[in-house]
Amino acid sequence: MKENLKKQLLDLCLGYTSRVGANETGINRLQVMHRVQKGEKRSFNEAYLALVLQGRKKTLLGNQEYVYGSGDCVVTCLDLPSQTIIEEASPEKPFISAVITIDRNLLNSLCAQSLGRNLPEQPAVPNVSAMAVAPCSDEMAENFLRLLELGRKSKLEIALLQDTLLKEIHTRLLLSKQGAWVRAVCALEKRSGQIQKAVSIIKERFKETLAIEELASEVNLSEASFHRHFKQLTGYSPIQFQKFLKLYEARRLLLVGGKSVSAVAFELGYASPSQFTHDYKSFFKATPLQDLNFNSQ
Repeated sequence: MKENLKKQLLDLCLGYTSRVGANETGINRLQVMHRVQKGEKRSFNEAYLALVLQGRKKTLLGNQEYVYGSGDCVVTCLDLPSQTIIEEASPEKPFISAVITIDRNLLNSLCAQSLGRNLPEQPAVPNVSAMAVAPCSDEMAENFLRLLELGRKSKLEIALLQDTLLKEIHTRLLLSKQGAWVRAVCALEKRSGQIQKAVSIIKERFKETLAIEELASEVNLSEASFHRHFKQLTGYSPIQFQKFLKLYEARRLLLVGGKSVSAVAFELGYASPSQFTHDYKSFFKATPLQDLNFNSQ
């Protein structure tokens, strides 16, 4: 990406950053992320395409590690829990990225339209992983630029043009350096669709005791195939995925307030508060009581 393009994009993004964290832009599916401190964060994200404009970040998905920084594009294929570590950020030079929530239906439709066409030759993708990282092209950067500029226009212009520009950026993704990876995910549409269905089921029923054999049957996969494809596409086993969802919900309940650590533990199906505390501390690097006390201050 050309330096003048990066500077234009960074300046536009900084104009949206009224607070630390996620900032709305007025464009459907588009946010600007703003972080001023180094450190680790656990989160649950929808599938997204992000352009990093300043700083550096590392994401851990299962045993896979992805490092990316200024000028890189990052894309994920499924809704995933992740561990991210901001490696470069400060109040004077914050971590900044523009993030688009992916429309999977649109992406699958565009992939179907591209079948049989002479797309640019790209390396084969031997294993479809949960995330892909590559330097951003000038063409992709210009797509982001038009979208960010649109957020400064009138509500009528935004309403009339945002869907067109979002479709354009999804198309550009297929033609980008991550295009082979994206097309591989979409070529596995049946498999990725089955895993996405399983993810949705786990999200709906994460407080229950899930039988993996029954879950595999619900998405029409054998248990062995289900385990293999689930871990390939998410980076986690189904049981790990469910456990992480429980812990995210536990933190939400503690931060909302009104419930004790024991009450939260039993609500989420833990046999004992001590086991809950052990898992919580291993995951968030703080005990449930510390988060509860922090919220009450």
